[in-house]
Amino acid sequence: MPEFFERKQLFTDDGGQLLGSQCKQCGVRQFPPTAICRYCGHDELDEIVLAKTGKVKAFSFDRQFAIGDVELLDGITVFGRIEPLDPERLAVGVPVTLTPLETEDGRIIRFVMDD
Repeated sequence: MPEFFERKQLFTDDGGQLLGSQCKQCGVRQFPPTAICRYCGHDELDEIVLAKTGKVKAFSFDRQFAIGDVELLDGITVFGRIEPLDPERLAVGVPVTLTPLETEDGRIIRFVMDD
């Protein structure tokens, strides 16, 4: 099992970016990090740092915030919170930047709409 997978980290050590894995066999990039490629079954993967920016691919509103899929610039889709809660501005294709949210329970995947 890859050493990076045993750490079970989603974020880089400084907390600013997401981690993923890339299969050495087929080259597919994946999130969250995995020990076995979900596409070809190969068990040799490298840890990679994912892009911080992307565009909203799909979303829904909760009472206090929006949640949705963001397609990062490197092509990986990540589910997370989207802020600010602005129904008039949030739309498919809106650019966002990963800005992890620190809570008492840990770090949350949060994207903030670009100005």
